[in-house]
Order: sequence, then C-alpha cells, then structure tokens
Amino acid sequence: MAGINRKVLKDVMPKFDEFLDTEGQEWREERKDKDAFFSKFFAQREIGSLEEGTLRQLIHTLWAFNGWTNKEWLLQEMLTSGLPTIRKAFGELLYGTASLAERFDFFRAHVRMVGAASISEILAHVDAKQYPIWNRRSRQGLIDLGVDESLLPKSSQIS
Repeated sequence: MAGINRKVLKDVMPKFDEFLDTEGQEWREERKDKDAFFSKFFAQREIGSLEEGTLRQLIHTLWAFNGWTNKEWLLQEMLTSGLPTIRKAFGELLYGTASLAERFDFFRAHVRMVGAASISEILAHVDAKQYPIWNRRSRQGLIDLGVDESLLPKSSQIS
C-alpha cells in the first residue's frame, strides 16, 4: 500500500465496515449478481457465442455505463464494431496471452464505445483478485487516502 496514508485508512475503515453491514449488503449482492453474469456469459467457452442480447445486458450491468440515458443507442454504436470483432476482442482481453496492456489496447481499439473505466470493470468482474476497477471515483478514493495525485494515471493514460 505504498503511498496510502495509513492514518486516513485507519479512520475510513470503520465507516466502510459499517457501510458493508448496512446498505453495503445490497452492494455485495449486486456485485455477486454481476460476477455471476460474467461467469456465465463471458467464460472462455462462451465468448464465441456472445450475442447482441448479452451485450445489451452488459451495458445495463456495468456501472461505467450508468450515465448513459440512451443505452440502446450505445449498444447500436458498439455493434458497429461487428459481433465477430467484439467476440474476438473479448476473447483477447479476458483470455489472451499478450500483456495486459496489449490486450487492453486491442480491446479499446476494436470495440467502439468502451473506455478504460468499462474495460477495467469487466476485468474486475472476471477476476477481482487480479484486476481493480479504474475510474474517476477509484482515482479520487486513492487521492483521498493520501496517494499523491502525480503518481496516478489519468483515465486517458490507461493502457
């Protein structure tokens, strides 16, 4: 935890534990449901049969897309990448052998309308122990915990 102010973390943790014991239960259940969705539809054996309906559900599932009011338009824009390309990009991102940076950049270059926050959220739902969610809120959370802002990449710098 290099860079995290341990005193700030110690002050925040009781509040976080209280959150988890109250309204955080709903958050945990939502997370479990999302993880199950990814386990079912984005398992390596399922990527080749990924369909429009699953992508529609993906858009409605990810926090990164919550701000979009017209999710159907978003889906149609994503689909201009072509389902075969989208399937290949998911396969590479989640199960490819290239470095994470190469897989991340490949996905971003080949699937329209999916940025760093949504890609990191997808990765986190597939393997939360290996991949963190990276978005402006997580970035701000690290800053609030004492990490020097200059040590953190901007969203546009993520690859």
